[in-house]
Amino acid sequence: MNIDKNYSSWSKEFFINFYTNGLKLKGYSEKATACFLQQGFSNTEAIPIDTWIETFFNYPLGINERIEFFNQFNNLGKLERLILLSSQSNKTNMKTFFDVLWCQRYGTTGNKQLRGINPIACYSCRLKHTCVGLKKHLDDLVYLKNENSNVTAFVPIEYECLLENNVLKKCKKLDILVDEFSGYNLTSEDSLPQSLINQGIISMDDFVYHNEEECE
Repeated sequence: MNIDKNYSSWSKEFFINFYTNGLKLKGYSEKATACFLQQGFSNTEAIPIDTWIETFFNYPLGINERIEFFNQFNNLGKLERLILLSSQSNKTNMKTFFDVLWCQRYGTTGNKQLRGINPIACYSCRLKHTCVGLKKHLDDLVYLKNENSNVTAFVPIEYECLLENNVLKKCKKLDILVDEFSGYNLTSEDSLPQSLINQGIISMDDFVYHNEEECE
């Protein structure tokens, strides 16, 4: 790829091509160049991808690939400001963000695993009715596990949720612990009904919205 040194002329298409080929280019940093274009040349389509940006489009927006994110939105530089505002508010535990976007947080000791979309984090999130990312996972299967569990699964299980006295505590995804913190905020008032636990394996949909069905 030939780099156009006239940075003021970079189009969105050229920027996307550069960013997706960045690892193949010597002497260039995708993030640094994106910041350079954005702040030095007022390029509204340039956006540096860091962990906060990537987790935002991966989880709340349900977008897996960077190129899909680039192509799905215009004025990416302005969108970045919105994402960073919400993400930094989340990071600093602002009260208005306390019950949203847990998917962007790390879920294990040592900050090794992101919580991502998972039953326990999404169950408590106030954005669960409008979350695009969650809607893509409502058919995923959840195994409810407690001291009395004895279920043999013949279907692919995406999540395993560990219960203590019928209260959600930890979540594994594909046998990897991804969330041991979201359950700290759940109490006996959040206990799963025994009828749900007896099923052993339920859908993400039934899991996340079960308390609303009980109130109907």
